[in-house]
Amino acid sequence: MRLQTKLLGAIGMVLLVVFTAVEYSSYKDAKNNAIHDLQDQAEKVRSLLMAYRRYHQQVILKNNIEMDEINLNFLPAFAVGKISQEYPNWDNSGFSFENVSDIPRNPEHTADETELAAMEYFRQNPKEQVLFKPFNNLKKNGEEYYLYARPIWTEQYCLSCHGNREEAPKHIRETYDTAWNYKVGDLRGLLSIKIPASTVNARAWETFKKGATIHFLGFMSIFFAVLVIVKRNVTNPMAQLEQGMQAISEGDYTHRLDGFEGEFAKISHGFNNMTFKINEQQQTLQSLNNQLEQRVILRTAELAAANKEISRLNEGLQIENLRMGAELDITRKLQQMVLPKEKELQAIKGLDIAGFMEPANEIGGDYYDVLHYDGRTKIGIGDVTGHGLESGVVMLMVQMAVRTLLENGVTDPEIFLDVLNRAVFENMQRMNSDKNLTLTLLDYENGKLQLTGQHEEVLVVRKNGSIERVNTINLGFMVGLKANISQFLGQCEIELEIGDGIVLYTDGLTEAQNNLEEMYGVERLCEVVAKHWTTSNAQEVQKAIIQDVRQYIGDQIVLDDITLLVVKRTSM
Repeated sequence: MRLQTKLLGAIGMVLLVVFTAVEYSSYKDAKNNAIHDLQDQAEKVRSLLMAYRRYHQQVILKNNIEMDEINLNFLPAFAVGKISQEYPNWDNSGFSFENVSDIPRNPEHTADETELAAMEYFRQNPKEQVLFKPFNNLKKNGEEYYLYARPIWTEQYCLSCHGNREEAPKHIRETYDTAWNYKVGDLRGLLSIKIPASTVNARAWETFKKGATIHFLGFMSIFFAVLVIVKRNVTNPMAQLEQGMQAISEGDYTHRLDGFEGEFAKISHGFNNMTFKINEQQQTLQSLNNQLEQRVILRTAELAAANKEISRLNEGLQIENLRMGAELDITRKLQQMVLPKEKELQAIKGLDIAGFMEPANEIGGDYYDVLHYDGRTKIGIGDVTGHGLESGVVMLMVQMAVRTLLENGVTDPEIFLDVLNRAVFENMQRMNSDKNLTLTLLDYENGKLQLTGQHEEVLVVRKNGSIERVNTINLGFMVGLKANISQFLGQCEIELEIGDGIVLYTDGLTEAQNNLEEMYGVERLCEVVAKHWTTSNAQEVQKAIIQDVRQYIGDQIVLDDITLLVVKRTSM
């Protein structure tokens, strides 16, 4: 939709709303004026009828005219009734008047429901002189009318015909049985004037049509004047601006605007400055684009050469990855191969042993071993810092050192661990590695268990399921971190009866986390061990622990190697 159409539509709507409001107000004013005019007319009619009543009353009273069948027709109340019956023959507007009462002497003067309500209003409000209100005239099929009512109060001269019956004129006394014993100030009746609403509406409509015609012509003149002003000062300049913008959109930055006045002159000046600067920038941009194209060509050639080199390096990396994968696979297999086999564990008399190891990566850094030599059983458990290839190599190194020292008859636990530490330390120096490990070694013979070396707590489980937690912090030092750790070494001896045992583990088990990042913990491990110890063998206890750990962590990723060793004494 064009701007001119929108502006004219908006202005037209505003004018239409204003015109409607003005005409609505005008019609209400016209109707109110018509009602006031009819009220004035009714007041004049009432004044005429009251003057007529008063004059005839004074004539009759002053001349002592005797009432008879003929003279009765000249009584004011009686005469007004006859005049009201004759009036419609001279005026067909529907305008009517009548003397009415709630105690009439003549049936035609009987007050209807609306007039009775008016009489009650004047009795309740004796100071009021006029009642003007709309009503539905049942005598005219419910047509809407206006009632103009004025009260008729009993005055002194009225008492001759409406006071004491015995003092009234003979003919009146004998003719009427009602409307006696009134006193001065009593409400005798109403002068009721009824005006049809159609008359009011007709007068209001005629007045409204004349005013509306003048207003319509005035509003149309305003609209056409606005149309000319908008076209000259808004739409024509906007059309030129539109042409200018179209030229710019088509790439013509030399287009200029001129011939404007006022605010549009400022806009055209800004437009011309904009197109001039855009034209300059376009030329600069074209020059830069040409330079960029040359650089892109040169850079594309460089990237092609670099891509060729990357492809060559990727091929080399793939070969290297295959080689390293094969080496890792061999190391992993070696690590699994040196773990104690089930038949070795079963061959150790007097002990029920179950072991478990699960590395976080393909190659773990945890260590455990069970070696039986010359009637003694050597048990070791440790945790190399980190995990992966280097940690796996350290684990293999420790396993080999333990077996070598055992084969060479080294039995003293502290000497055993001190010599093993020096060997590992020297190898770490040669490898230029910062790896080290916690390591606890246990020697078992005939129900006696000797501990040395620093690692996690050792859980000593009695045959009734009670658990003693042995802290190893003072039994050693990190292996491979210092050349000499003899000053840190200590021993601990534990008696195991039949049914007693131990549970060894690495921190990968107790520090396993659930979805809320809460650790499994030593306390929960003790609860599971105590629950199953008295009714289960070592293998069943080990499976119960691992199952509980897996249930606890849910779908969380295992972040560290998990190692578990369960040992239970079964006989002498």
